[in-house]
Amino acid sequence: MDDAEVFLTDLANRMNGRIQLSTDGHRIYEGTVGPSFANDVDWAQIQKHYAGGEPGKYSPPVASGRSGVFSSRASLTPIESQRATSSDRT
Repeated sequence: MDDAEVFLTDLANRMNGRIQLSTDGHRIYEGTVGPSFANDVDWAQIQKHYAGGEPGKYSPPVASGRSGVFSSRASLTPIESQRATSSDRT
């Protein structure tokens, strides 16, 4: 059992009823979220896109956009929707 599965199974055991879950775009979640919640979850992946920086310069990247891969019932919350249209640095 990998760390993501341990974490998500623990999370699922702490929740009552169907929940809406959003994760980052890491591939490990694709085969883990559904089984951990016995497919009783509305799940979306939020993928952030960053503009290129100067090579060799350490500084926080500038977000250039976001996209989402959503299950049939998942949606962005009002705060996530606001962030998706702003030019914040994350």
